[in-house]
Amino acid sequence: MLQLPTILDMGSYLFVHGGISTDDLDCLSGTPRYQWLKNDRFLEQDCRFSRCVVTGHWPVCLYRQDELNMNPLFDYERRVIAMDGGCGLKTTGQLNALVFPDKDAPMEKVTWESYDAFPLVTALENQEKKPFSLYIQYLDSQVDLLEEKDGMTLCRHSGSGKELWIPSCYLYRREDGWHANDYTDEELEVDAGDELSVLYSHASGCYVKKNGISGWYRGSYRESPSLGISPGSVSVLGLMNDAENRVQLLIDRDVLKGTYFGCHPNVNTSSLRIRMDNLLERILPAIHHEPLMVELKGDPNP
Repeated sequence: MLQLPTILDMGSYLFVHGGISTDDLDCLSGTPRYQWLKNDRFLEQDCRFSRCVVTGHWPVCLYRQDELNMNPLFDYERRVIAMDGGCGLKTTGQLNALVFPDKDAPMEKVTWESYDAFPLVTALENQEKKPFSLYIQYLDSQVDLLEEKDGMTLCRHSGSGKELWIPSCYLYRREDGWHANDYTDEELEVDAGDELSVLYSHASGCYVKKNGISGWYRGSYRESPSLGISPGSVSVLGLMNDAENRVQLLIDRDVLKGTYFGCHPNVNTSSLRIRMDNLLERILPAIHHEPLMVELKGDPNP
């Protein structure tokens, strides 16, 4: 690990875990690598670059004061992309991935995708946005516990003196007292049909994430189909968990030309090779899913 580069130079882009003070790499030669690996609150240092600097380390939600948002943050003026979605660290975290057309593509052409493992539901009602009364963040998270009821705890935020109900599972104790994980009591704007990630369920509603932004949804919902597949797995065998046939299987006709096909057995720690005729004539009839054959055509001029 010590032999790996601290800064990855990819033409128009520099990749570094924490952040750097300049994109002139010659000026950084001989400096302690640790300061670029762990560079807290990097965006608040007002550094500006001629090449785009891509960083992680500091969860992007801590840079935002107006909403609990885990999506990558693009600062086009200073040429910085902060992409740490708090995956594995924040209770609302997600894994963010940037998509670069090529190493010299303009920053404006960079897109992104995200993933989290929270269960999905589909909203059945519209909901108007209700601004938060308080947004608790990591650097100002101490609270006093006032009352606990049905999985929620009424807390007084030490920094502001404001009171709000917080899911009890979001509270934790440190040497200096009780603290809350990043949390806001905002109610999100939701349209019927929106897909929501459920972070916490309560009789009064669901604390959810919509397009990377967390808040409450108070309306009714329908659970999204679940195929019982572990994250990172790709498997047609997950259809055996779709007893209500809510998922339609599509098969590209080109796939049918092969004698075999491969898939995961619902977990990504191993792979299977299955005969195509066994899939069509035995497996799919047994799990009551009739495939829809399609022709997928690629872009002739990518």
